[in-house]
Amino acid sequence: MLLKKLIKKVNAVSDNHFSRYLVISAGITIFTTAVLWLFVDIFGVLAAIVNPPLSALVFFLKYFLYQRSGMLGKGKKVFLGYVTIWLLILTISTSLLWLTVDLMKLTVIIMNPIILVFTFLLRFYFYKIFKMLKKQEVL
Repeated sequence: MLLKKLIKKVNAVSDNHFSRYLVISAGITIFTTAVLWLFVDIFGVLAAIVNPPLSALVFFLKYFLYQRSGMLGKGKKVFLGYVTIWLLILTISTSLLWLTVDLMKLTVIIMNPIILVFTFLLRFYFYKIFKMLKKQEVL
């Protein structure tokens, strides 16, 4: 019940984009955590090596899903903003993964979701600040 109230409040403030963003990001988080866990914890590859190419794949996947869901606006300005925010988030997430997983030897299965939740909120905040979210019509 409390979760429903929170989601309604966030939706009212965010023009329903937050729900779409949450669903898409939850699916991507499960996918990236599984891939990182496989490569880092099972195969022993450094997280700082696996994260950038995985993030590049996720970049295109997320952009496509955000556009298809009607969440992001269209145009060069939105795409350039998306690329800029992606590069910033990639730098932050790779640095945090390198610090926590490669240096501190913490497990990916725990640290990746924590880092992704942090960057998830930060990314949505940037989308709102730079007015990249598509305006929705009120019925």
